[in-house]
Amino acid sequence: MQRSILVLVIALLFGNPVLATTLSVGDIAIIGFNADGGDDFSFVTFKDLDPLTSINFTDNEWNGVAITSGEGFVGWTAPVAGVTAGTVVVIDNPSSGISANVGTAVNTSGSYNLAAGGDQILAYQGPAAAPTFLFAIQTDSTMWGVGGSEVPAGLADGSTALAIGSDGLGADEDNGEYIGTRTGTQAALLAEIADLNSVTGNWTTSDGTGDQSIVLDATAFTVLGGGGGGTPVVIAGTSFEEPADGGSSSDADTSDHELSNVDGSTVMHTSVGGELGFRSFFANSNGNDGVSGDFIGVTNFTGDVGAFDDGVQGYEIVDPDGDLTVVLDTVSLAGFDTAEVSVAVFVVDTRYETNDAMRIFAVVDGGVEIDLINLNEAGLDTAGGAGVLTIFTDIVGASEYDYDNANVGKGSAARGRTVTRNGKWLR
Repeated sequence: MQRSILVLVIALLFGNPVLATTLSVGDIAIIGFNADGGDDFSFVTFKDLDPLTSINFTDNEWNGVAITSGEGFVGWTAPVAGVTAGTVVVIDNPSSGISANVGTAVNTSGSYNLAAGGDQILAYQGPAAAPTFLFAIQTDSTMWGVGGSEVPAGLADGSTALAIGSDGLGADEDNGEYIGTRTGTQAALLAEIADLNSVTGNWTTSDGTGDQSIVLDATAFTVLGGGGGGTPVVIAGTSFEEPADGGSSSDADTSDHELSNVDGSTVMHTSVGGELGFRSFFANSNGNDGVSGDFIGVTNFTGDVGAFDDGVQGYEIVDPDGDLTVVLDTVSLAGFDTAEVSVAVFVVDTRYETNDAMRIFAVVDGGVEIDLINLNEAGLDTAGGAGVLTIFTDIVGASEYDYDNANVGKGSAARGRTVTRNGKWLR
């Protein structure tokens, strides 16, 4: 005996319209360096970093006009999952066999090699010819611009630029690491790290003979009062409010075909700009009577649900005696590096049969399928009457990174699909 199912759907595609994080002065701080050993250094980020965010480092000087030449450049790129504020990145052996504990580090040009007699590390975004400086440290003395680099443009000595020599001109330090508090606001932490009045107790340094390099500490900071990224925006979605409420279907066609609204139900909709449009298809996989007399399409009937998650309508599927597919409009992800698909579903508490199934998935890159829900008879019995199920999955640019079994090429399209079998659905 065929039983019914009521499915109420809200499909939303959220995303962050950024390809990488653009940082400002003081959004990171250099907190460790070794001129001995492998020339390691470390930095902390006070902001969440999106995937693909890049930061550059050089041991060349800033002469007041430009970055000089003759030394090296290191590039670091955030990992596929991004980086949370407070993360400490340690770049190991930039002079030979470079690596990073988080993200990817590469030697981009020249030869990065901190001089034990005093040097500098400048952190910036953008090209070396037009840098946006973020933070800088010099190890030659306590004075910028005397026998070494000037304070890089836009930075301020004592807050975003630190001269950490032991005392005066030529009193260099070979190795050093910040050991002060790791909890505070961005401004407070910068003051602890870069203020010379705080450095004596907040840094450990060495300048002896032989290799006295420090094992740099990667313990994360706790950044108070912000540091998060931007608020996600809705790229596209539907709660089926645009189309009119429909009734039971009068479509007696038992062949495989696309359904239309002339049969008494609202099973297709062309978007008027606010919500995604959709189309519905029937496949007679059971050799039965098709969808005639069944409730298929947009409805304001809530039944056992009591209320919709959003708006006053949803898409209802009741006993179509075959496979029913609902395809939402294609959504372009151009300009978005990540996206999250969310769908809300209600399954009626009833008895399901052996070949009943519900699958909800997104189709991306023209064919890659990403499951949100995939339930057989037992799964439907468990979900039945359990309330509205809200499911999320992430979609990210496959050409750059991949996680949560989701793949999307940058600038490609994603779409939703819903298919029912014997009154159950797949999307």
